[in-house]
Amino acid sequence: MDTASKRRVFAILKISIYIGALIVLTLGIYAGINCIAYDNSVQNEEESESVDETERELDGKLKADTSNRIAVIVGTATVLMAVLTMLQQHINRRQDRALAFPKMVLTECQFVIEKDNVSNHTLFYNEKGGELLIKLLFQDTISHCYVPDIYRVEVAMHRYQEKVGEYTPVDVLNSFSGFGENGFYMEAVVQMSDLVKKFCTKQQGTFTGKLEIIMDVAWKNEFFMRGFQDMWNMYLRYKIRLNDTGRSTTDKEKGIYGYKVENVSLEEAPW
Repeated sequence: MDTASKRRVFAILKISIYIGALIVLTLGIYAGINCIAYDNSVQNEEESESVDETERELDGKLKADTSNRIAVIVGTATVLMAVLTMLQQHINRRQDRALAFPKMVLTECQFVIEKDNVSNHTLFYNEKGGELLIKLLFQDTISHCYVPDIYRVEVAMHRYQEKVGEYTPVDVLNSFSGFGENGFYMEAVVQMSDLVKKFCTKQQGTFTGKLEIIMDVAWKNEFFMRGFQDMWNMYLRYKIRLNDTGRSTTDKEKGIYGYKVENVSLEEAPW
């Protein structure tokens, strides 16, 4: 099972747990308030000495059918609204964090082709033998507490005067990020993509089409406790279109091909 499939299973499992917890919470609140209301009604009946036995039974039934039920329903709804309000505030805080996310300017996208070249470049984390490395270079820095996890990559070739090309998924084998001499970078070891290989090895200066990369990244804040990190992740999708008129970096012996980024769009990434 690949990383994207694992994340989908985890997302479904997490949603199921949330729904189950909400149901259990609702039943627990209802049962608790019902017990409190019942105890109060019994206590009021015992303290009443001015009514006879028949009136007391009728009064108890009436309370059980009307006042107690209303009190239980209102109390349950009030507590649930408080819980849902806290959940909504949590969602709003996630949106605020995404809007206030540190500015990053993506300047270059580099590709390393062939397994030996990728292994030489990655050194320690190409144990699965990936044949393609995608490396993104950023101009502006970012807080060290945020660590990206690239969990989905798709590529497409948008040829000139034709319809938008179909996106082809590429399996992500591993990902890494760090701070180098030129600023922040993140990279992913993936399986070979024929579109990327043809794009890199084609003759420069020929206008064949734009290569676009879709990269879904989960940004994790390492300052949060480990048990709560997944709840505070930000899932962002980068749509990166490269300038195909010429390479910015070329080292054919090492299989390195770099391209300037023409434009980038950002949106929320699906799990």
